[in-house]
Amino acid sequence: MPRRTGQRGVVNCVTEEGGRLTLAIDDWRPAETPTSALRLRLNSNDLGALPEGQRRVYHLLIEPGQA
Repeated sequence: MPRRTGQRGVVNCVTEEGGRLTLAIDDWRPAETPTSALRLRLNSNDLGALPEGQRRVYHLLIEPGQA
């Protein structure tokens, strides 16, 4: 997946059999860099704010036909 270079990044996927989607989000930044406001959304549902300045890995179970 390409690096996020704007205000948001979008991933779209549809699966016939379902599965697991793994996202690794790394918000490391130098101390002098402004803080971020990263949030994770799935099917328009807000999964919450991401901890600032940390790397997190999310494993999401995707039902068939879901994106």
